[in-house]
Amino acid sequence: MVYSDDGDPVFSESAAVISRVPQGSILGPVIFSKYINDFENVPQNPITLYDDDSKLNGIADQTMQNDLNGPSLWASTWMMEFNPSKCKVLHMDPHNNQISHSMLDKSGTRIPVEAIESEQDRGDR
Repeated sequence: MVYSDDGDPVFSESAAVISRVPQGSILGPVIFSKYINDFENVPQNPITLYDDDSKLNGIADQTMQNDLNGPSLWASTWMMEFNPSKCKVLHMDPHNNQISHSMLDKSGTRIPVEAIESEQDRGDR
């Protein structure tokens, strides 16, 4: 707490807080990491978190669909959103049943997740 010369506590003025991480700041990545700290507890399958990206790994079944539903609900709770158009599913086994998956957008509409045949990670360029 900060005190004036008279020993009285000094308070700053109130300001509206928006739900986002400051872009281009030094503390932005640290704040974002703290903000999403509980996200890893949402899916049942293993998840890897990157700066502003995540990868969910698992068998393409109902558990995977549940893991796609969970982050949408988590994001809604924390006033964030996922962009379903940026989400992809990569089927690794050519003999799997190619289950289609979907995600909820911020309005609750189910958006199909695009199936792809290959993906290039950031460090693979």
